[in-house]
Amino acid sequence: MQRKTIFILFMQLVILGLGIIFAGYSRKKPVAPPIPLPIRQTLVIECPSGIAERIVENQGKVLGKNLNLDLRINAISSLEIKEFVGTADIQIFPAKELGNLIQKKALEPFDDAITQPGDPMAWQDVLPLFREKLSLWNRKVMALPLVGENTLGFYREDLFENKDNKTSFKQFTGKDLKPASTWEELITQAEFFLKQPSFSKGSLSGLAADDLDLANEFLAISSGYSRPPVRPGEPVNAETENAIFTFVYNFQSGKPNITSPGFVKALEIMKRIQKYRSPDSAAFAKGNSIFQPGSFLQAEQFQKTDKIRDKFGIMQIPGAEGYFDSKTSMFRPLPNGNRIPYLGSGSLLIGVSSQSSNKELAKTFATFICRPEFSERIAMETWADGFCRYSHLDKIRLDSLDLDLSRTSALKEAVRQFLTHPDIRNPTLCLRIPNQKNRMKILGIETRKFLLAEQGSPLVTLKDIENQWLKIDAEIPENEFKSLVRQGAGLLPD
Repeated sequence: MQRKTIFILFMQLVILGLGIIFAGYSRKKPVAPPIPLPIRQTLVIECPSGIAERIVENQGKVLGKNLNLDLRINAISSLEIKEFVGTADIQIFPAKELGNLIQKKALEPFDDAITQPGDPMAWQDVLPLFREKLSLWNRKVMALPLVGENTLGFYREDLFENKDNKTSFKQFTGKDLKPASTWEELITQAEFFLKQPSFSKGSLSGLAADDLDLANEFLAISSGYSRPPVRPGEPVNAETENAIFTFVYNFQSGKPNITSPGFVKALEIMKRIQKYRSPDSAAFAKGNSIFQPGSFLQAEQFQKTDKIRDKFGIMQIPGAEGYFDSKTSMFRPLPNGNRIPYLGSGSLLIGVSSQSSNKELAKTFATFICRPEFSERIAMETWADGFCRYSHLDKIRLDSLDLDLSRTSALKEAVRQFLTHPDIRNPTLCLRIPNQKNRMKILGIETRKFLLAEQGSPLVTLKDIENQWLKIDAEIPENEFKSLVRQGAGLLPD
């Protein structure tokens, strides 16, 4: 009996000891709090006015107080990148402008140590969009993710659930009325609802008022038509490499890819959609549109609008019906469509100026504000309108949006699918080469002209855009520009 008792006590001690050991392994390493500077110092931060400025005013100044820092904020209303260079210690800027800053040698790289396991930055928690793409140039971490992005769709759930509409749509198409998974399906739905008196002026919202927004809308539609999906685990070969790195520019030749069949098809789709557009870009909020792309921030706006409160549903943006083969130019339909997210156009990064006289202190501030504990506080503010970590997606709180459980779940899922795209590994990336803004402006202006004209050719329009781009490209020596295109796509230079 005594031996049995001793054996039981021994086993209990062993189990207790193992529990303590495993608990030690599983427990997160405590993050050291900021150590205040012995002498108060000042950092100058340049940022776009709006969300970035608000972040610095709120979380930035909290961190500054902890570090014994004064922050001087220079908020810039224009996003012309020349205004960001050389006048501040820290620069917050749109992710698409990284190539401009790199070419001007305006940024100081961060230490590789922040990407290593165990570092407080928790780099593996950062979404691949930033960890593998937007924050990097030439495989160096040149800036850190501050604010992410999200693009999703809103549709009139009350009209889609209406029994009469369901019956009539079934008779009209032979298919069920449900959120469109492809652009062709959306066009069919727009045609169906246009017959209803309440949509006599158009069943879809009007064109984006801003040319840059219109250019991004065009590229978002082009994504699915211009490249095949590359699935997780699919081996990399010449074909998959092209599908990962070629989009607006060909990563091998350094030449525009804008006249390839996928882009021509996207412009044709936009022209067909134009037929059903209302003249009012805010038609959805007024109850005069069945669909509108947007971000989750607009869910709050729509829910506060009497016309559509509790009447809208949330979905992923539609995709293409298939893609054009880059070798044969043949269209390859896919049974479930081809939804390829277009990413990077709305994100903000934070970097350290190469001209700063206090680079190490600036790096300390930038890394602390992007670590999980501060980054999470930013992400939980609905006005920040974006996430950049997996942990953000796990902790999305949308109480302030006043949505019911069904809409909240749909919103979370649409955001998660857009940012993590678990079924594909080749989302398209925004243009990041120098002077991208002028190229995008040209794209938006010429796209608008084509859509509003009674006649015109998509291919001729895109060739005109290509020619204007080539003139801008020629301002940089050919080999240097080709290298920038490769690096903008996430590759090393030749």
